Order: sequence, then structure tokens, then C-alpha cells
Amino acid sequence: MQNISFKWFLLASVFVFLFISCRGTNEMNGSSLDTMRIKSLIAEGSLLNGAIIPEDITARIGASHVAGKYYLTNQPYLLEGAKAIQNLGMEVIKIWFQESTTLDYSYHSNWQIDPRISLVEMAKHRYYKELFDMPFKTFALSVRNEVNLNQAIEGGEVDFQKEESAMYEFAKYLLVNYQHRDIEFVLHNWEGDWLMRGGTNEDAQWTKESIPTDIENRIQVMTKWFQARQAGVDRARKEIGKTACKVYHAIEVNKVLDGMNGIPTLTSDVLPNVKTDLVSWSCYEGLSDPLYLWQGIDFIKDNLKSTGEFSKMPIMIGEIGIPENEGSVFGIQSQNGIINKQDLIERWDQAMSVFIYKNIPYIIHWQIYCNEIKKGEPQSTVYTNYQLRGFWLIRPDGTKSHSAEYLTQIMHNAGKSIKNISK
Repeated sequence: MQNISFKWFLLASVFVFLFISCRGTNEMNGSSLDTMRIKSLIAEGSLLNGAIIPEDITARIGASHVAGKYYLTNQPYLLEGAKAIQNLGMEVIKIWFQESTTLDYSYHSNWQIDPRISLVEMAKHRYYKELFDMPFKTFALSVRNEVNLNQAIEGGEVDFQKEESAMYEFAKYLLVNYQHRDIEFVLHNWEGDWLMRGGTNEDAQWTKESIPTDIENRIQVMTKWFQARQAGVDRARKEIGKTACKVYHAIEVNKVLDGMNGIPTLTSDVLPNVKTDLVSWSCYEGLSDPLYLWQGIDFIKDNLKSTGEFSKMPIMIGEIGIPENEGSVFGIQSQNGIINKQDLIERWDQAMSVFIYKNIPYIIHWQIYCNEIKKGEPQSTVYTNYQLRGFWLIRPDGTKSHSAEYLTQIMHNAGKSIKNISK
């Protein structure tokens, strides 16, 4: 009896140890924390109040460059924006690899390129070649779709092998041509929930009462599409083998919070069925409260099926930005249509606290030059500060935005603990 009791004691002790260990692990991951604890951790991680800035922060912060409405030099526009991002000290850049390339990067450019040229041939264009030769560590590429998703959703015959082949050829080209460089290419779609919903108009703003009757077909189409894209990258990596250059596939989502509220989304209904290297979150929906950002990241993590190829946290922030020039947004106050600088910086600081705590590898600002015109402004070739919404790091007059001031101060103080960096 004594031996049996002792054995039960040992088993009970092991159980208690494992239970406590699991609870500790969950708390570190943030998956079982209550709201008050999360808010406390966000406050503790404030860079404005002295939290340590990661030493690798310049390799994690970047900016997008596409379709800006002004220019500051006479260089080809793709390269001008890239150099502006580089000059800010960022080592991550996001650019467009779409049919609209000649429009997206038109200033001072002579593309002479067919809109439906292959992805490989596009990458060989002298502007892209010069871009890829720049010393960025990570290139996030918003890659066009080869198949017609709307046609597929409407029940048309679609050959998803066409998508797989295009991604395979593109990934293979990058792996071979940059095999000796320590760089990463992340190939991803544009905001995928809008693609599944067929647009961004009022009909795409789904509620529980307005979910379309063909939702299961939409989910299947997006699942097959992402499977094909990942398969293409997988095949290229397997064929080429180990290289210094890394190519990854990411699924970009943008309606994560809807999925948490019972509305079909890529995160809740597609990610569980598709293995992917990373998930990219275009996270405007979470900017009104850092708690939403925290919860959204957790929800993505709970639903994604990682391939295991990406060695870091497999969730990136593919788009984040706060317009400075159109009044109060995301609960941030403004005066005379201009957002309050200190409040904006504090909101950025809260978001960065979440991203750093969650070990987010890439945080990409939308964008270097603003591409969005205010409502009611007359059409023009080049726009001024006043005419644009303010999604910028560099304004049309060449000055740094409030967001740029905050982000560059962080990068300039990598590895340090500093206070009141906004002042």
C-alpha cells in the first residue's frame, strides 16, 4: 500500500508540474491572458516609457511603395521610393508585382512592358533588377493572381495549376539568381478577404445577416488558390535546395476581427485548411485599440497551419498606417483636420508594444508616399500635402511625417532603453 501511495504521489506531482508549466507557457504566448493583464503588458512594453528596443528593429520595420501621388526626384519612381525607404534606415520594403506596374510606378519611368508579361520576365526588367540589387534584407512582393478568382467563385472552370506553375517559376528564378545573397523574398497576395468578398464596396462589408449563399464555394476557391501558390513555392525550394536566399509564401488577410465574431473570413475558414509559410495581416481593423491587435494576432496564430519553413514567428504585419490629414481616425483626436501628433505617436507606441511582445518579424508601414486623395480634390498629375489623406512617411513637401519621426527614432536607438523619444 505504501508503494502504491508513493507512486500515486509521484504521478500527481508530475501532473501538477505539467499543469503549471502549461499555464506558464500559455501566459507567455498570451493565449490565456485576461484583458487587464494584456493591457498591463502593453503598457510595460511601451518604448516611450523606457522598454528596451530590439537590436534588430531596422530589419523588422519597413514601408510599402506603390502608386504614390507625388515625387521628389527625377529618378525612376520605383527606385526613388525604394531609396527613400532605405534612407530612413529601414531594411524591409514592400512593392507591387501586379498588372498595373506601369501605372503604379509611372513618374520618370519608361517601362515598355506588357501587363501580362510573366512574373519572371517582370523580375528581369531593369528597374526591378536594380531594386533587388539594393541592400534590403527583406522584399515583400504583392504578387498578382494568374487565375480569375471572380470567375472561379461564380462557378467557372479554373485551372489552378496555372497559378502553381507561375509561382514555381518565379520562386525558382529568385532562388537561382540571388542564391548567394542573404536576403528574403515574401510572395503574397493583396488583402485576401476583399478578394474572397469580390471587392471593397458596401456589399463586401459582411455581417452575420448578409453572408452570401455561396460562401462554401468561396472558401473552397480561396483554399485551392492558396494551396496552389504554396505548392509552387514548395516545389521551387525542393528543386533548388539550400541557398542563402530564402523565398516564402504568405497569405495576406484583412478581416480577422470579423472571424472572431462569427463572420466567415480567410482566418477562420481558409487558414485551417491550408499550410503556409507566413500569414500577413493588413491590420487597420485593429488600430482603434491595441487590445484588438493583440487578440487578432492570437486568433491568426490559433488558425494558421505553418509549413515550418519560416524560422521566426510566422505572422507579419503587412500593412499598418494612420492617415494624418483627414481628421479624427481610429479614435485619435484632430484639430482643423490634422491629427494630433502626440496622440498618434502614442497609438503607434501601443501597437509597437504588441508587435514586439508577439515577436512579429516584419511591420510594414503604408506607405512611403501617400497614394490616397482626399474626397472632393480636383484631379491632378502631382498632389500637395493638403490634397492627400496622409498615409505617408515622407510628405509631398519633403518633410517627415509624425509616424516617420517615431519610427526613425526607434531605429536610431536600437538596443537601447530611452524615454520620451517623441519629444
